[in-house]
Amino acid sequence: MASRAGYSNAYANLPTASPGGIYSVSLTLTSLAPSYGTLSVTSSPTGGAAIYVDNTYRGGLTPQQISLTHNQYTLRLEHSGYNSYTDQSMSTAARRRP
Repeated sequence: MASRAGYSNAYANLPTASPGGIYSVSLTLTSLAPSYGTLSVTSSPTGGAAIYVDNTYRGGLTPQQISLTHNQYTLRLEHSGYNSYTDQSMSTAARRRP
């Protein structure tokens, strides 16, 4: 087993060692830090639509870029005098935050 703080443990099954035998083992540790992506939100007419992600107001109006962890979200836009718009959106991990 290999371990490090902030990473998932990695395991390997090793064969029984022979006297004088040499074995090479490669293990990969995966970071537990959440992956983030950017969701770019625009609207037509340009500007002024309130942005909700999973029914939570994001405190801004379009156009806007929102940093989200890699996941699927429900996006809703609301603008006075217009029907609201709802769609499923996927935030794709592009980078990791320290």
